[in-house]
Amino acid sequence: MKKIVVGFILGVVTSLSFTAFAVNSDIFTAQKASFEVFVDGKRFESENPPLVVEGRTYLPLRATGEALGVEVEWNQDLKRVEIQKGKEETGAEVNTEMQPTKPQNKVFKEVKIIPGDLYLEEVNGEKYISIGAVGQENITREDDKWYVAIPDKKPVLCRNGTEIPAYCIKNAEGRILIKLSVLGLEAEIQGDKIILKYK
Repeated sequence: MKKIVVGFILGVVTSLSFTAFAVNSDIFTAQKASFEVFVDGKRFESENPPLVVEGRTYLPLRATGEALGVEVEWNQDLKRVEIQKGKEETGAEVNTEMQPTKPQNKVFKEVKIIPGDLYLEEVNGEKYISIGAVGQENITREDDKWYVAIPDKKPVLCRNGTEIPAYCIKNAEGRILIKLSVLGLEAEIQGDKIILKYK
């Protein structure tokens, strides 16, 4: 009888120890999803497959953001992921879709290049344009918030006090540049001009 009680107590202690170890562990068992994921009727595809962990499905963040039209950026300085939703606090939306009334490749604006003033830069395959090149007539302000307002499109936040959103960068001169794709524009240089066109 004594041996049975001791055995029972050892079994309980061992079981509790294992449970405590499993709960405090940062290791989880993941399996490749055996089902397909669809976004707006299209099959979700990415370099890294969807995973199932403890009955929950996990998708790669950047690929999911791209499928949903959401900006996902890595902030190297702050060592964090930043996700830019389509809507800002004031109701301004990041609108990457061109309005149907604007034909594709129609010229939005031609800007004369002034050395050291207006600036077009490519970073990681994305083109950025200085806010000044878009034109003061297309910049609006509400308190500390600055927006780029392209005609027939919703305004896009480009500055909030001293902070800039994830789709903007600052160059060495401290000028703010905004990602052209967020504005629904593309750019090319022809001679001494930057040609901004609707995508």
